[in-house]
Amino acid sequence: MTALKLFTPQLAGTILAFFLTGFMFYASLFAAAGSMVNSEQEAQQAAMPVIMLLVFTIIFLNPVMANSNGTLAVALSWLPFSSPIIMPTRMALGSVPTSHVIGSWIVSAIGSIGAVWLAARI
Repeated sequence: MTALKLFTPQLAGTILAFFLTGFMFYASLFAAAGSMVNSEQEAQQAAMPVIMLLVFTIIFLNPVMANSNGTLAVALSWLPFSSPIIMPTRMALGSVPTSHVIGSWIVSAIGSIGAVWLAARI
C-alpha cells in the first residue's frame, strides 16, 4: 500500500514523458537500421548496435537500483540512450533533484530529435 502512495500524478506524467522520448529515440534508430538493409538477416545484423544500447542500460540497472544517487546512476541519467530507463527508476527509488529530472528529459528529447533527424537522412 505504501508503494501506491509514492506513485503520484507528477511521477506518472514524468514517466510518460520519458517513455515517449525513449520510444521516439529507439523507434527512429530501428527505422534507420531497417532502411539500410534488404533482407531480414541483414536487418538483424544492422539492429544489433541499437540492441546493444538497450543491453548496456539494462546491465547497469542493478547497480543503479542499489545506489540511485551514485555517480553511475547520475551519469547514466544524462545519456540520451539510457535516460528513459534510468531516470524513472531513480525517481521511483528515491528523491531526485527536479533540475536533474528536467535536464535529463531535455537531453533525452534532444537525443530523440537527433535520432529522428539521422533516420530521416538515411
